[in-house]
Amino acid sequence: MNLQKTGMSLLAAGFLLAGCGSSDNASLSKFSLAVTDAPTDGATSVVVEFTGIELKPVEGSPVTYDLDAPRQIDLLDFQGTSAATLFSNIDIAAGDYNWMRLKVNAAQQTIDSYIEFDTGEQYSLYVPSGSTSGLQWNQGFTAPANGAVDFTIDFDLKRSVHTQGNSSDDFVLRPVIRVVDNTEVGSISGTIDPLLVTDETCGETQAVYLYELGVEPDDVGSAVEPQTTAFVSTNVDGDYVYTLGFILPGEYTIAFTCQASADMPDTDDDVIFVGAQDVVVSTEVNTVANF
Repeated sequence: MNLQKTGMSLLAAGFLLAGCGSSDNASLSKFSLAVTDAPTDGATSVVVEFTGIELKPVEGSPVTYDLDAPRQIDLLDFQGTSAATLFSNIDIAAGDYNWMRLKVNAAQQTIDSYIEFDTGEQYSLYVPSGSTSGLQWNQGFTAPANGAVDFTIDFDLKRSVHTQGNSSDDFVLRPVIRVVDNTEVGSISGTIDPLLVTDETCGETQAVYLYELGVEPDDVGSAVEPQTTAFVSTNVDGDYVYTLGFILPGEYTIAFTCQASADMPDTDDDVIFVGAQDVVVSTEVNTVANF
């Protein structure tokens, strides 16, 4: 997708406004959180400035955990099985939680969170109510007593960044995300036949798309859009390779396209997929699937 100032539709993916407060609990659990992203083309940087996290126990008020200092993370630097750690084994109260909320600095007309293009131009990346309510994942989880929880939040930037549709230079971030338990994920990786990448129908970007098992591959924005995607790159040996990371155990269908740059999230595009195949993902296992 080419992130130009043309306007893009998106999904909110369960983010809501949140409040403040505190909570006490004698039993503790270790909490870890990292962020990664499904790739997007057109931008050279998508930087979000994180300041902390807020957790809402089922019983009690929200509890805030702040970073020592605001941290700017370029999400484009963390793809595949790579992730940026925000919190590692901090103590939280054991028990059931209603939601977690990322705290960010993402104000209008302010270069704290921002998007940058290959022209060198930077634009403010604005999260509505980001400075006060941030980004909330509205799904419960359990922190076991004397145990641990370890999550990765996977931002789908292809469907998350859009323009405001007015005269403002700000881009808006309303993330479409997957949140996965790192103790229960595997990955898929493989190589691409060079003839597929160099086909005359190919655009600038090649990618592998992941779907539910048995789905006929279609583009982002369709009725059966992919769960996540991975760009194709070259390794030190010159091979065309890809990696789909942080995938929950199960059976999936994957497919290759050399027309990913023509896949716009707000339209049903005529994108050609080849080599569709079924794969099985197991916990802590990398499944090899070549095209």
